Amino acid sequence: MPDSASSPLPVLLPDALDDVEHETVTYPPGATILAEGESSDEVVLIAEGTAKVFAGASNHDLARVSAGDVIGEVSALAGGNRTATVTAETEVVCHHFTGDAFRILLDSDPAFAAAVMARAAHRLERRHMLAFLERMFGHLDGPVIADFEKAMEWLNLRAGETLFRRGETADAGYFLISGRLLESGPDIDGDMTVVREIARDQIVGEIGLFRGEARETTVVAGRDSRIVRIDLERFLLLANRHPAVLVPVVAGLAMRKPPSRQTNRQRTISLCVTAEVDSRLFASRLVDEIGALGSTGHLWAARVDAMLGRSGVAQATHGAPGDARVAELIHEQELDHTYLVCEAERTATEWTTRVARQADWAVAVIDPEPDEKAKDTIGRFFGAAAPQSTRVVVVLHPSHTERPTNTRATVQTWEPDHILHVRNASASDLGRVSRILSGHATALVLSGGGARGFAHIGVWRAMHELGIPIDLVAGSSMGSPLGAGIAVDYPIEQFTEYVHDLYTGVVDYTIPVVSLAKGEQLTRSIQTSLGDWDFEDLWRPFFCMSTNITQATEVVHDSGDLARAVRASVSIPGVYPPVAFGEDLHVDGGVLNNLPGDIMRKRNPTATIIGVDVAPPSGPRARVDDPALSVSGWKALRSAASKNRNEHPGIAAMLMRTMITASVRQRKRSVDRGDFDLYLDLDLRGISLLDFDSALQVAPLGYDAALPRLEAWLSERNGN
Repeated sequence: MPDSASSPLPVLLPDALDDVEHETVTYPPGATILAEGESSDEVVLIAEGTAKVFAGASNHDLARVSAGDVIGEVSALAGGNRTATVTAETEVVCHHFTGDAFRILLDSDPAFAAAVMARAAHRLERRHMLAFLERMFGHLDGPVIADFEKAMEWLNLRAGETLFRRGETADAGYFLISGRLLESGPDIDGDMTVVREIARDQIVGEIGLFRGEARETTVVAGRDSRIVRIDLERFLLLANRHPAVLVPVVAGLAMRKPPSRQTNRQRTISLCVTAEVDSRLFASRLVDEIGALGSTGHLWAARVDAMLGRSGVAQATHGAPGDARVAELIHEQELDHTYLVCEAERTATEWTTRVARQADWAVAVIDPEPDEKAKDTIGRFFGAAAPQSTRVVVVLHPSHTERPTNTRATVQTWEPDHILHVRNASASDLGRVSRILSGHATALVLSGGGARGFAHIGVWRAMHELGIPIDLVAGSSMGSPLGAGIAVDYPIEQFTEYVHDLYTGVVDYTIPVVSLAKGEQLTRSIQTSLGDWDFEDLWRPFFCMSTNITQATEVVHDSGDLARAVRASVSIPGVYPPVAFGEDLHVDGGVLNNLPGDIMRKRNPTATIIGVDVAPPSGPRARVDDPALSVSGWKALRSAASKNRNEHPGIAAMLMRTMITASVRQRKRSVDRGDFDLYLDLDLRGISLLDFDSALQVAPLGYDAALPRLEAWLSERNGN
């Protein structure tokens, strides 16, 4: 694309021209003044005559420049190679300046400098437009480009601002030149959720170019974005003159699917490392890990300076000559890679602020106990990030660390979206972080189902043997304590025995005034295994569900006291007493959401989610053809004592099955909606729901049931 283009902004010859060293050269028609691809800090001011600007292998005739125009100033002041060839159309007289001399000229004439900078900004904007048109439509000749320029309206959208809202009349289409847009629409339950991330070089709202119907979605800027708007009337005129422009728009509509779950993983990750490690080495290791998942670029301030050939250009302030060129370089790197990692500095520099604002994911890497200087740097880094960006804190621990502690107090002022823990030099920990940051995480969601939940141990073992990583975990009811065990990274080889010892005898029956069981043994078991953990300290991110019976709502627990949340999640109504949170009472998460894949999907739209459902496929059945309409407890007790078949199921089993039945509808919606990439519904008939002494027997059943299905799923994914 050209260093120069025709512009409505006039530049007059500066008054101080004769006071600044320069060389005057006269070029005959056809002579080359500047050549595309060359590296030079020379700036040319045209004094007389007209020149033509060409770019690309096909030498597109892109513009004409004449007396008063400056060419080459973008490359000279901001770095980078020439992006166009300029040849004399008539005899042309030019004044040639070195980059340093031209800066003196700018400093001596503020009005001239302002005009030059305005023209440079216009040229960079036009360069982006021309590059976009070429990527979108292929080769276009001069008249088509000119008509596009007349039809386009440029928009700058700050992060968090709305492009259009659901229900508004569709009267225009939009082309995203740079940045990121988030499209939200109603899900199956009618709740507004992000259904698509719109990346650069995509069209949004194009249906408005054909008919004026109401918008079905709302689109907001995920970060600062540059957008071209074309209204219906202008687009129809453009299409009438140049029908070929309809092809990519119509093709986009034809290929467009109804809003569904987000699958785009393209993103820019900005990394601010304050931990006491070699930040370049850590960033490079992370880039290598992400690079195994997709094309990954890596930028830091010194590398930007080197790529543009100008020392200090990465620190250009807003409006300075290098500002637009650095932004353009980042944009070019985003075009060339699926992922771009921008490495910030340890202090609040212009480069650090720039990459924070550029981030889709703003990632801070800290020591377990950061000092005040590090906290201030991270606070400024997150403060500069776009409101819609995802904030992540990665805590880097010594390699021998057994468990994180006190993380909540350290990070709570930043309110991060994710907290990740890494042991230094741990390839598995860094791999997990890279998968989460790049959108390739594998999430395991575990259901309730009483003692059948011990089958989750076998599923974990099967996944481990097959090399399927677990990066994120969630659970409800009995899936909660077992999921928490995975999240604390308990050794898998010892986990079955450990769970057996903890949960044997946890149903401590009592006089059933509040509940059938006292809950003391269950509480003691959970406290023994999880009592001094906070969610924020877990090696793997984890959440669990409970049901607030005071407010009649489902509750997601992901912060603070882990043991209390897990205890609430397994509080089978009527079997165990509820757990108080303030004035509200919480019971088992399985009442409203026994398999929270919907929550995991909303939080991690691009993750691979495996759901393990051990709940019985159907509820209790009558044991005789015509059971009585009333029940004698004494008769039922005699039947149990004599081992005769009782007409009715026991009260504990009835409560457990009734609870699970209540959330069957929600589970079906989640499965039908596609929240799970793999849904493992395990048939575990014959296992009593309240036989919590059976871990050693049930765990192998889960392994045997899950292994062949996991193998088949892996084979299908790998194309075998």
